[in-house]
Amino acid sequence: MYTILNFVSDYSSGYESGSGSSDGEYKDISSAKSTTFATLDKIWNEQHQQSTKEKMNFQNTMDLSSHLRYIISMPELCDVTFLIGSQKVPVYGVKAIMGTRSRVLYNIILKKQRELEFSAKNPKVQTKKKFKTPKTNHHLTIPVSKYLLEDFQKIVEYLHCGTVDISASNVAGLLCGASQFELGDLRTACLDYIEHCSRIGSISLLIPSAKRYSHHSSGKTLISVIIAASKRTTVV
Repeated sequence: MYTILNFVSDYSSGYESGSGSSDGEYKDISSAKSTTFATLDKIWNEQHQQSTKEKMNFQNTMDLSSHLRYIISMPELCDVTFLIGSQKVPVYGVKAIMGTRSRVLYNIILKKQRELEFSAKNPKVQTKKKFKTPKTNHHLTIPVSKYLLEDFQKIVEYLHCGTVDISASNVAGLLCGASQFELGDLRTACLDYIEHCSRIGSISLLIPSAKRYSHHSSGKTLISVIIAASKRTTVV
């Protein structure tokens, strides 16, 4: 049963109407209010003790990933630009997210940030550089020369969204990126994919991807794995 109270005294305008209320009526309201609060306290104490362990966890990671993927597609929403290859194709990201996900990238970003701040304080040093740094102190530009554009885009996408599609054409690039930037989960996923390809006899499909990253230690290791797996298949 619920008691509905009209708290006239709590919102009084200060104007006294002609029909004033007696002291007895105010006492009745105060008494009813105290009784109601006491009832609420009793209900709270009884049910709170029973429900302290009952919690619901709600996650909507799909929408979050979608929103983050949208953010990295909009340059004006990002604060770091990676210039990929000789064509210097831009790939955008968010420093806070990338630095949190990878300690290696955190150090790279921090180093570039300090260089940018130093250049801003010393204009003469900035004029001696071959490239111009952005005017804003919040946006960084970092050149990347040892990754294919599509592979580095996938690495950046994984860092922001936590998802990535691994295929025969990009597994070597993703594996090298996971090793360099210390992304343990991504590295494990790449190794699982390589093992799967070896098990079903399609590891030779990884050769073009592996050859593109022969300059990287993980790429060299992948080439050795492919050769070894191919020899076992030939023997069988």
